[in-house]
Amino acid sequence: MKKIIAAFAAFLCLNSAYAQSERIGLVLSGGGARGIAHIGLIQALEENNIPIDYITGTSMGAIVGGMYSMGYTPTEMMDLLKSDEFKLWQAGKIDDNMINYFKQDEFTPEFFRVKTSFKDSLKIKRSFLPSSLINPLPMNFAFMKLFSHATVRSKGDFNNLFVPFRAVASDVYSKEPIIMSDGDLGDAVRASMSFPFVFKPIKINGTLAYDGGIYNNYPVDIMETDFAPDFIVGSVVSENPTIPEEDDLMGQIENMIMHKTNYEIDSLKGISIKYDLNDVSLLDFQKADDIYKFGYEKGLEYVELIKSRVAREMPSSELEMNRLNYRSNDPVIEFNEVIVEGANNLQSTYIKDHFQRDESKPFTMSDAENGYFSIFSDSKISEIMPTVVEKEDGTFALKLNVKLNQDFETLIGGNISSLNSNRIFLGFNYRMLNLYALDLSAGFQLSQSYTSAQAKARIDFPTKRLPLSIDARYAFIRQKYYDSDRLFDLSENSCFIDQQQMYAMINIAMPLNKTAKMSFGTGYGILQDRYYESKHVDFSTTKENISDYYLLQVNGLLEWNKIRAKQYPTSGYKHTISGMFVTGNEKFKDRNTDPIYKIKDKTNWFEVKGTSEIYYHPWSKFVVGTYFELLMSNKKFYQNYTATILQAPAFMPTIHSTLVFRDAFRAMNYAAVGVKPIWLISSMFQLRGEVYGFQPFRKIKSGADNKARYADFKIAPEYIAEVSGVMTLPFATIALYVNRYSTPKDDWNFGLNIGYVINTRKFLNN
Repeated sequence: MKKIIAAFAAFLCLNSAYAQSERIGLVLSGGGARGIAHIGLIQALEENNIPIDYITGTSMGAIVGGMYSMGYTPTEMMDLLKSDEFKLWQAGKIDDNMINYFKQDEFTPEFFRVKTSFKDSLKIKRSFLPSSLINPLPMNFAFMKLFSHATVRSKGDFNNLFVPFRAVASDVYSKEPIIMSDGDLGDAVRASMSFPFVFKPIKINGTLAYDGGIYNNYPVDIMETDFAPDFIVGSVVSENPTIPEEDDLMGQIENMIMHKTNYEIDSLKGISIKYDLNDVSLLDFQKADDIYKFGYEKGLEYVELIKSRVAREMPSSELEMNRLNYRSNDPVIEFNEVIVEGANNLQSTYIKDHFQRDESKPFTMSDAENGYFSIFSDSKISEIMPTVVEKEDGTFALKLNVKLNQDFETLIGGNISSLNSNRIFLGFNYRMLNLYALDLSAGFQLSQSYTSAQAKARIDFPTKRLPLSIDARYAFIRQKYYDSDRLFDLSENSCFIDQQQMYAMINIAMPLNKTAKMSFGTGYGILQDRYYESKHVDFSTTKENISDYYLLQVNGLLEWNKIRAKQYPTSGYKHTISGMFVTGNEKFKDRNTDPIYKIKDKTNWFEVKGTSEIYYHPWSKFVVGTYFELLMSNKKFYQNYTATILQAPAFMPTIHSTLVFRDAFRAMNYAAVGVKPIWLISSMFQLRGEVYGFQPFRKIKSGADNKARYADFKIAPEYIAEVSGVMTLPFATIALYVNRYSTPKDDWNFGLNIGYVINTRKFLNN
């Protein structure tokens, strides 16, 4: 009897020991946004005390597995995937708060850019198409920031993570999977989810690594080989490619690229949990809550089955304590050095100056993020792969593997319009990066009503104490105004105003913060106005009068700008305060007298202008924009009313108003306000309303002798009202509009613009 009791006790002890040693491996398939169901499953397992001892994952499975392996809870993972920050990462958009406005150049009206590199004299490299659908810049830094603590904590060994982990990528050259068990955790996850054409691949140990789902979308074999668990729980959110619909581009790409995968697990080794998520696409992250809930509920269905196969439990309280203990040892990462690869010594110095202003003091991850995005604001560098490097003395260095932008660009664009403002744009940019950044550019716009040419040079000095830029330009601008604005009502005789100007200008600018800058400069310009003093003349017998101006100006500007859209903005703000002193000579010719009447006179004036444009978002789909403008000057009258009104500052708040001449919206001193209700129908479409009121302090009138004079002050504002439907494409905007001006009477306008209307900066900039 004693022997039987002893044998039974030994059996119980052995069985208990076996139960304690049971290990569970979790395998997570790829599948894009559908992989959020993995998080729901993990939540269900944790709540029911089912342990997770090892994880292998591919693509989205690697993202979820990587986060869980470094101690993230399901709640923390969901918070991250639903955050505004993640939305920017997966869309490839840079947070507006990270963009350095000071380093951005002026907008130009191009549809696309063709990049060319002359670095090798025997080989010219051209680039037209983007290397990926999603801009990789935000994701590169985000993955370093997210996973670097775990990489340092584990010493680069994924067995030392909170949960031992493997990620799978693909070597498309050798046509085989890449199993990543060590190195940088962020790089491993980033490589595993680099779906071709959507995300740009990265190099792992010198090999270009793509999405692991190409060759192994369900790494059960890696789980068995590397970890040999007692039981495997597989989570499958994907399926083998089927014949896609003819308009399903992502489905077609997936079908061409992905190899067939066995999504089954031997029943003796574990179970595969599969989800019916066919209505969720790869990038449907906006459905995160629904996908999570589906995964959670599906996981609960399998809890009893898993428990019947695995006796060992991990109480949630014990798991949470283990997790807290592990994460409490995460290092505080501060950098005391910047290492640059892929650039020469001078270029490296320029890059380093964006990160480390004082080499005697370490800088934080937040400082590194600011420097990282500041570099991209001036387009000198196309990509950076940042990495945290732990040095022998325990301090950290920020390693930057950089790719310089190709040095020459050709820009092609313009505008197609129902007005007589159809124009083509051709531009050229040349970039050079050494201790300073040099931009040389030229741009040409050509149409029947508008012609301009501009050459510009800009030098940026990223000095440690005060960054500054010097901008020098030469420009020629010619704008004609016709008796009729309409496209099919043109003749040379119908042009009643022809304005020309050419000037040279130099400006020095410096940043105040990320969104603000200050500049001051000077320039010399020659302006000429050729005009008829009335539209109602016999163009065959009447000659144009000519007013020439030879002007020297000194200017200053304070600007706060967080508007990133070229046209039709819906977010951000822009505030400006500018001042200008102008002095010079006026020359006037009346060519309709015999002899020709000529006069020369001196002119000088001060001008101060303030503007404010703000966009508010009271509801997710509704935006309200406000606009305010105030201009004060002591500018004098010229020889006649037309000459005066042509040189008077103009209020031009809409694209249409920059293309037409309306003398009622010109004055020496005025205030203007506007409101812009905008309905965001979708990310591409908006219905936009705009209403502006313009109040001159003293309206300029024409006297009986066609001399300019001031009318008595009265509150009688002019107005502009416009409604437009706008479609925003990656390369252009399309707008169908209708508007009305209060003066002249019944001034209704209907039209279409395709492209961009961005005029070259004027000498007097009004």
